[in-house]
Amino acid sequence: MLGTAGLAGCGGAPDPVPTAQVAPGTTVTPSHYLALVREAVAAARAASIRLDALPDGLTAAQAQAAAAGLAAAAARAERAAEQLSAARLDDQRLESQRKRVTPLDVTLASALRAAADAAEGGNVTALDVAVAQAARAAAAIHVATGPAA
Repeated sequence: MLGTAGLAGCGGAPDPVPTAQVAPGTTVTPSHYLALVREAVAAARAASIRLDALPDGLTAAQAQAAAAGLAAAAARAERAAEQLSAARLDDQRLESQRKRVTPLDVTLASALRAAADAAEGGNVTALDVAVAQAARAAAAIHVATGPAA
């Protein structure tokens, strides 16, 4: 459904995914920020794979069966969005990118949560709407985090 398998990170050797919660307004290093972005992109990629696995013509029962996996994808995206929202950077180029990417990641997380909730209730119509919104957000994240960003 989403087709975002081509989402790219920021290049170079991957930094470990930060495990400590970033307190709101905390200035992070560029390396830490790039690790946060890679996690946000990985969360979008993982959600894409899960959403792409949903069959066309999904039934309410199939939607309900997918609910737990969608909830897990939403939780991962929400954590990534919270981290990016909290962080700040001294490097203005990266801070500008963070300001562009963060709302997209928040939108993705929100759409995934809506998809999970719709799936749990067997509401295929609402699920389709949320999946389309998630697809747009994931595509925008790809553009915002690509090599030219």
